[in-house]
Amino acid sequence: MYRVVLVDDEPWTLIGIMNTVDWEAEGFEIVAEETNPVQAFNSICEQRPDIVFTDIKMPGMTGLELIRKIRDENIHSEIIIISGFADFNYAQEAIRQGAFDYCLKPIEEEKLMQILQKLKVHLDQKSGRPESRHDSVGYSGTNNNLKQLLQHINHYYNQNLKLKEIAEKLYMNPSYCSQLLRKELNTTFSDYLTDIRIKKAKVLLQDMSLTIQEISQKVGIKDYYYFNKVFKKHCGMTPSQYRKSDKG
Repeated sequence: MYRVVLVDDEPWTLIGIMNTVDWEAEGFEIVAEETNPVQAFNSICEQRPDIVFTDIKMPGMTGLELIRKIRDENIHSEIIIISGFADFNYAQEAIRQGAFDYCLKPIEEEKLMQILQKLKVHLDQKSGRPESRHDSVGYSGTNNNLKQLLQHINHYYNQNLKLKEIAEKLYMNPSYCSQLLRKELNTTFSDYLTDIRIKKAKVLLQDMSLTIQEISQKVGIKDYYYFNKVFKKHCGMTPSQYRKSDKG
């Protein structure tokens, strides 16, 4: 589970961030919420979190000053800047100083999920194999990601699916999705998709009112000849032979 500190002088902004997503389900734990940047700095020194979300403009200490103080203490937390539209130039400067990303107020769920997925991939890579950082809740976050990925493939298997496009829709990194399939199911995206399509085709072949070409289209393989080739490779017989056998 990756540890997070939230910093914003507006309490309602902190409440909004905490309630926007299910942090624990995504593999993150909020260990402190601070409205005072000086107290926030003390908490960060004490907690040494993996991630800090901080407002850019706060009384007493700006987000940029907080970043510099954190770095001076040799704390390597990933910094996410919370910025209003009027503070956009500050956010750009924070990125130049090494902040990981920024999000505009009010924070939208879509943007926050996108940032969390990017953070997860980045931190997993920094810390080595992901399971080295898992506890029971963190691992459930990984399982939840795999569940979302498989549900999407299982639902849209008859469309022209591409892993990159699926990853974007689920706010995940394509490489991370590929690693999930290999690690958890010992398969590739292409092999899993083909397996689903062949299983669906076997069911449809029992409907004698459908032609094999229609079945090919229905399972998302537009090329009839390629469908025959793939089916035979998986089943040891062509679709028409399967239909005539006692399996069909």
